[in-house]
Amino acid sequence: MDTTWQIHLSETEEERQNAIKEFGCSPVEYLAKLGCLNERTVAVHCVALSDHDIELLAESGASVVHCPVSNMRLGCGASPVVKLLKAGVNVALGTDGAASACSLSMFEQMRTAGLIAKGFSQDPTQLTVNQIIRMATINGANALKLDREVGSLAVGKSADLAAIDMSQLVTMPVLDVFSNVIYAVEAQCIHQVWASGCLVANIQQEKLLRPDRGKLLTKSNIMSWQNRVCEILRDDFN
Repeated sequence: MDTTWQIHLSETEEERQNAIKEFGCSPVEYLAKLGCLNERTVAVHCVALSDHDIELLAESGASVVHCPVSNMRLGCGASPVVKLLKAGVNVALGTDGAASACSLSMFEQMRTAGLIAKGFSQDPTQLTVNQIIRMATINGANALKLDREVGSLAVGKSADLAAIDMSQLVTMPVLDVFSNVIYAVEAQCIHQVWASGCLVANIQQEKLLRPDRGKLLTKSNIMSWQNRVCEILRDDFN
């Protein structure tokens, strides 16, 4: 039918061992033997993978959907996202579903994906903010073969965007916009949502019960510290 298709694949080590016991190979290898592993395959989870499994996914052109919150909540483990990306696999982000993740927030998925990659590897440089944002946007479009229509802001594509209010207390101080989007932004920070160029949500932020929100932001020295750090960074780079 010339369409993409999705399958939850190798979500747990138990699933992998059961496949080896019954079919003599891993779930990824089994799909490849069936001729079902190709550029239109969207493999969800992919937690329990061998190096050979990763090679097969990369060679086939299949996409992987990383569901970090669901995997953590269900105790499945973590997908080797960094290895997959280095192998050239297109990795996107997903929620799995509210039944297993309890949340459909893509901001939570981005944050958890970054924390898992850094925490498990004990390397803070693993999975950069740029990689995470691509996983949440254009990589998902690539997986669904919709990259000519959505996934990035470009002439001719659907104007799907969310305007984020970075002046919220939870996002202060803003030293790096991308880092804040991933590690600080919450649902309350979303100000407007656009779909196909049409404004579909215009959220008026509720005022704090205290009327001195502006004074709180300035008197708390948040902005002064932010400016000071920026000055130090500029001096270092100069």
